[in-house]
Amino acid sequence: MRYRQEMHRLALAGIALAALTASSGSAAAQRRHPRKPSPPVTLAAHAERTATGWQVVVDATPARDVASLAVEVDGRATTFGASLARRPRHLVVPVKLDAVAGRDVVVSARLAGRSTAVVVRVGAPAPAPVEPAITVRVVNGIEIAEVRE
Repeated sequence: MRYRQEMHRLALAGIALAALTASSGSAAAQRRHPRKPSPPVTLAAHAERTATGWQVVVDATPARDVASLAVEVDGRATTFGASLARRPRHLVVPVKLDAVAGRDVVVSARLAGRSTAVVVRVGAPAPAPVEPAITVRVVNGIEIAEVRE
């Protein structure tokens, strides 16, 4: 009897928790990984063609007032001093392509011990992925698929 009462109590607690979670808004649902902490900075970047080549334009916007904000573009770091909340820090970095028609450039922002990153394509679009060859054979009435690279 006691076991049944305990199970009933646990079931009611679970229902109440589910109701509270459903009615608490969509703040947790908007995050990609609800249990993983994210840095308090929004990072936006895009590539632009210039007369002499290419440049990456970055806007890093802290969510709160911070003492310092570090932004890295293609391995080159820039550190900004004190930044106000919701005031974007703008950065323009020239990127050389050399003999390569296009490549991906990693842009990252580090704040409060956490970082976030985006990848920007500079130059020609990325080549389409090659589909692996699939060979289907029938052995004793059974189809066998082989993938070869």
